[in-house]
Amino acid sequence: MADLFGCGIAVALVLSNERGRAWVARPVVRWVGLLASGAIVVGALVILSDYADPFTYYASRRIYVGWPLLFGIGCAGVVLFIQAHESWMRPYLRWSGLAFVGVISYSVYLFHTLVIAAFNRGWKASATTLPLWTLVPATIVGVLILATVTHYTVERPGMRFPRELRSTDDPRWIDRVRSAVRSTFG
Repeated sequence: MADLFGCGIAVALVLSNERGRAWVARPVVRWVGLLASGAIVVGALVILSDYADPFTYYASRRIYVGWPLLFGIGCAGVVLFIQAHESWMRPYLRWSGLAFVGVISYSVYLFHTLVIAAFNRGWKASATTLPLWTLVPATIVGVLILATVTHYTVERPGMRFPRELRSTDDPRWIDRVRSAVRSTFG
């Protein structure tokens, strides 16, 4: 997890620096970077497909530690270099649902570990013959469903709640708190 967090920090540092943004905006860098990052992601998925048996996946320290790092570096590179193509990619990115994933990203962050652990535990317990790579799309869908439900049932009502409590100058502020709780949570 720390390796993926580090990849995200590296992308944020490059994009927050004027020299970093200028480097990424260079045509050769942005195209080569995007293609190389995409190739790393595809390569990581191909490597994962060779480890259909979870016992060989967890037995290999190199793949158990290295695969998530390789996948994280590839995804971070895609995010970094796709920024340079934002002007002409914007309609496709919005159409593809990535803007919605950005909206629910906090819930994705909160629940992805829980869903990954649950799917992994269930997959190992079922002794299925399904290849390991099928677990990845199922896990992504599970994370997105849980994040969407949580966003609309907890996060959005919670964001509305504090707005109604901004002013406590009025002596009837406790009535506003009660009203806000009732309107937010039914």
